Amino acid sequence: MGLLKIPFFRLGEWKHPKYGTIKGSPEKFRQFVNNFKENALGRPPFIRIGHDKSDSSTFGDAEAKAWIKDIVQEGNVLYALCEPCDENVENLIKSKKYRFASAEYDDNYIEKTSGKNVGTVLSAIALTNEPFLTHLPENVVLSDVNNNEFYLDFEEREGNKMDEFLKKLSDFFTALTTKMKLSDVSPTEPQKVEGADGKDEDSNAKLLAELEAVKKKLSDLENDNTGIKKVNEEKEVEMKLSELKLKGIPPVLCDKAKELLLAMPTSSTIKLADNSEKKLSDMIYDMLGSLPETSRVKYVQFGSQYSQKTGENDEDYKKLADEDIKALGGKITDDGKYIL
Repeated sequence: MGLLKIPFFRLGEWKHPKYGTIKGSPEKFRQFVNNFKENALGRPPFIRIGHDKSDSSTFGDAEAKAWIKDIVQEGNVLYALCEPCDENVENLIKSKKYRFASAEYDDNYIEKTSGKNVGTVLSAIALTNEPFLTHLPENVVLSDVNNNEFYLDFEEREGNKMDEFLKKLSDFFTALTTKMKLSDVSPTEPQKVEGADGKDEDSNAKLLAELEAVKKKLSDLENDNTGIKKVNEEKEVEMKLSELKLKGIPPVLCDKAKELLLAMPTSSTIKLADNSEKKLSDMIYDMLGSLPETSRVKYVQFGSQYSQKTGENDEDYKKLADEDIKALGGKITDDGKYIL
């Protein structure tokens, strides 16, 4: 069974008749993620079919269709990455019988061992076709997504590769030392020893051949590990830029910064006037973060209580966009194109 990718919250505001204004904010997203990683709930949240009814005579008997393994943010949407424990749940999503999801959470969760209010904690996600939050993406099975997306624990995978690398290195030198003791030869002075079949055998040549073979294997492992580190670095850049986008930094600036950040070595530093050193990547993030509020994108969205026709107030949007480009030092051509 493949991982499930379940969108359960996005940036915005919705007017609920019972709970009042429901807000999706960067701070709320941060609490969702941090409390999940710190296991504030004391158990993993799960995926269920539909919500409990308020007049239900029982509680806690909902079956888990999948267990949530991670929470990630992409753009203005928060996703749960889930491992199914019921093979039918994939079919329910693939067949579009359950296209959306609805989060079950507490904005003021009291952690049971400390008694402290730790903020927003996710307890479960219900698959539903009637979510209160509007304009959410649809649930998907990642094995069906043909866009080269993948999710894994880079730290764990990298650690496994290094463990394998060190083990092979240790095994080789242990074997080499043992053979040298048995044959009593120097690795730099070829000698002939008599084999069991009475024929001479160049033991050093065999040792050197084995050395080259192990060196090649170790080189391959090192290349694999380097590749994983590179992908991990790219994910870190994307995560930091996503956080800046959520703070209103224009996506076009973040995309340009991404090109620079991926092109430069991660250890690149610059010496400042006070003789201190600072990473170039940190300076780029700081410059983006210092963009004035007047030039930032406003993420104020409304839910089902408000709708707007396509094309309505296009002139207002164009005027605001023109002002943003000018504030960023850009130009507007005669045919309406923007140049930064």
